[in-house]
Amino acid sequence: RTFQLLTQAAGRCGRGTLPGRVMIQTFSPEHYSIQHAVHHDFIGFYNEEIRYRKELGYPPFARLVAIRVSGPDAHAVEHKAARIALEGRRIAQKKGGNGITILGPAPALLVRLKDRFRWHVLIKGRHSGELHRVVEGILRKDVAKDERGMRVRVEFDPIQPV
Repeated sequence: RTFQLLTQAAGRCGRGTLPGRVMIQTFSPEHYSIQHAVHHDFIGFYNEEIRYRKELGYPPFARLVAIRVSGPDAHAVEHKAARIALEGRRIAQKKGGNGITILGPAPALLVRLKDRFRWHVLIKGRHSGELHRVVEGILRKDVAKDERGMRVRVEFDPIQPV
């Protein structure tokens, strides 16, 4: 996402008659996404990113499911997300694991938006069928039900996981 945003912003700079100049402020100027963006090196970025994705089991080498919890009470939302993650782990273990990893719960990038607090749980796995079984198991439990102004939403293969 960093590479995409930086190259997109830089591409818009200097389109008029005056030449443009891009300045990036960061705590991590050596990060590969920034270095490749600075040099407009799309192939280099792809090669490095795809290697990390393969090592860590992220798409396209695995599938992701995001379970998002939101509501007006910060503590209740965090607690519900923790219970969903715990239930997901229990279901995955009961079914032998089968390469399913439950990540989180974690606060969303924008933890509060429009007076709603947001947390998420990511479920990662290689096989769609296994992911569906775990998610369906979670959704059958009371922990995943909407309650007291809280909402639980599921997104398969999220474009923006957080």
